[in-house]
Amino acid sequence: MGSLLRTVALTLLFAGLLAVADPSRAQTPSLTLPDVAPILDRYHLGTVPTPAELSTLTAAAADGRLLSSLRTGGWDWLQDGGPAGIRGRRLTLAALVLEVVSAEHDAGGALSTPVIEWACANLREADPLPAERTWQVATVALLQTGASRSDLEVHLAHARTRFKNEPRLLLADAWLERSGIPSNFRHNNMVSTNPYFPNGPLMPVGVVANAPVLQLYTVLNASPDTTAREWSTTGTSPFESRSRGIGMVEHDGPPLFSSSAAESSWRAAKDDYKHARGTAALAAEAELRLGQLDLLYAKPTKALDHFTAAANRASDPDLQYLAYFLMGQSEERQAHLSPACVYYRKALEANPNGRAAIDAWAGALEKEGLFADAAAIRARVTDPAAADPWKAFTKGDLVPVKSLVEQLRKAVQ
Repeated sequence: MGSLLRTVALTLLFAGLLAVADPSRAQTPSLTLPDVAPILDRYHLGTVPTPAELSTLTAAAADGRLLSSLRTGGWDWLQDGGPAGIRGRRLTLAALVLEVVSAEHDAGGALSTPVIEWACANLREADPLPAERTWQVATVALLQTGASRSDLEVHLAHARTRFKNEPRLLLADAWLERSGIPSNFRHNNMVSTNPYFPNGPLMPVGVVANAPVLQLYTVLNASPDTTAREWSTTGTSPFESRSRGIGMVEHDGPPLFSSSAAESSWRAAKDDYKHARGTAALAAEAELRLGQLDLLYAKPTKALDHFTAAANRASDPDLQYLAYFLMGQSEERQAHLSPACVYYRKALEANPNGRAAIDAWAGALEKEGLFADAAAIRARVTDPAAADPWKAFTKGDLVPVKSLVEQLRKAVQ
């Protein structure tokens, strides 16, 4: 027994000497929790965090320390408001959380969802203040682009219990529905094999159920100059495909997907977008989304109607750009290359550095053999770093998160 104790003692002594000789072997002390109370005090009085404080809080959100601090110091700060003041303090705390997670998302695309959910749970302790609507819309928008589908579903459900008929939340609900359409196909804004139809043709991503579906997919993705050898692999011909209303022209038959769940999601998304369209500020975006759903179901002329309505309703240059770009896509889906080029040109009048429209216009010209003209169009880019609204549109709803953060700052003062 004495020998065993001496061995243990020597082992511990040796480990201690190693730690002194090599500090990297010593146990790393736990990271310090940020003290949120003084920051919350100042924020409650209208003083936003300094860049240094925001950087510290953002780092703490990423590694879990901020959530720990909110559960202790943040909780105590809420209780210090007393029964009369705690409701307003909950909104202040949630607004600060929005500042932090928005900065975190801007910095690298990551998002600390547990911090958002903790703040949301506190807000749900009482009836909502009017400004909470802004917070819910902004956080749902962030989760659309920076969180998993399951996390978005959970938070959106919470937000809709607070503001059931908020149009922005209807758009998010439709986005969720559309993300599940369909089970064995995926919308082509995620995966593309045909650069001329970046948002239209259907892409099989799982096991294709039967040969006719695979044949239809092949026809839908065929370009106007598909060779005879390539057409032969589809088991049909260009004439037959067009005369049956498949491929480049309108498909007015039954839905292309056999899945009842996909059909249900498609209709649910349509209903949400139609309700959101009733809000003037969101009408143009809702029309664009409705048109996308029709493109998904191979109805390009119906999609064109929605995109035209969006162009007529939009005053924002980004929305005008998207409307004309998608109008060009609808025409190109039907092999109408000249009208497509006209719309791409109009899109670039709204946004001269829209890379999606530049590439689509150049691609359409190349289809017509006008390679010199296509090269001239590609050379039109004057600011390669300029943001293309199309990228934001494919990632989520066009919610102005930064301006919502500003609104919430004013509301908590």
